[in-house]
Amino acid sequence: MEESNGVVRHRYTPHSCRHTFATLLKDVPAPDKDKLRLIGRTSAEMLRHYQDVDVDSLRRITDAL
Repeated sequence: MEESNGVVRHRYTPHSCRHTFATLLKDVPAPDKDKLRLIGRTSAEMLRHYQDVDVDSLRRITDAL
């Protein structure tokens, strides 16, 4: 988080965007190998890791973007 002139801004990284994108893909009816290719990973375990986000946290992230 950064604060400038009393305004708090969250700093988002490519890593946090990857988490958000992977979570949005959770309900997409596509093979895991295709989802992994989209997020730049090869391990199904990593896909589960990236998709392990609760809906309220995801909403806060996407609303802030």
